[in-house]
Amino acid sequence: MTTDHAAFPDPSVIVAPLLAVSDLSNSLHFWVDQIGGEATVQWDTYAVVQIGLGRLHLAVATLSQRGVHFLGPAAEPAWGGEVRAFALDPDGHLLEITSPT
Repeated sequence: MTTDHAAFPDPSVIVAPLLAVSDLSNSLHFWVDQIGGEATVQWDTYAVVQIGLGRLHLAVATLSQRGVHFLGPAAEPAWGGEVRAFALDPDGHLLEITSPT
């Protein structure tokens, strides 16, 4: 596996992202139908989606089959210890999927 360290943003801790979206229906399609999350709460103006994807290589393959377009191949960042893959949601939010190496 080759590593392109420039492709990774600085590491940060995100416990639960709150995303402002332009079209809730379109975003739910992405996060539930394509990503495989579960909408545990859904109101007119917002939803809560829980996601559990398992192993990274399987998640990337599954999500690619569901139409999610990744920004590049999964790779290990310079600090090591994990493998990451990145994609964008319909509103341009960066989706980061990580798995320990």
